[in-house]
Amino acid sequence: MKIKQPIYLAAVLAGALALFLGPELVGKELGLAAGFAILMFGLYGLSRRSGGDKPSNESGPDAA
Repeated sequence: MKIKQPIYLAAVLAGALALFLGPELVGKELGLAAGFAILMFGLYGLSRRSGGDKPSNESGPDAA
């Protein structure tokens, strides 16, 4: 499912944009809270997917 990574990246960018523009558009507390929540959602999704695919079988040179 490679389609999720661009969505998470868009959430990071939208969250960062909301952190800067949200206080002027919506109100200080609500703008900052919404921007921070969107940013954290995007960062969590990106960090969860960045681990890479690890092989399930351990048939390498280290396998005992």
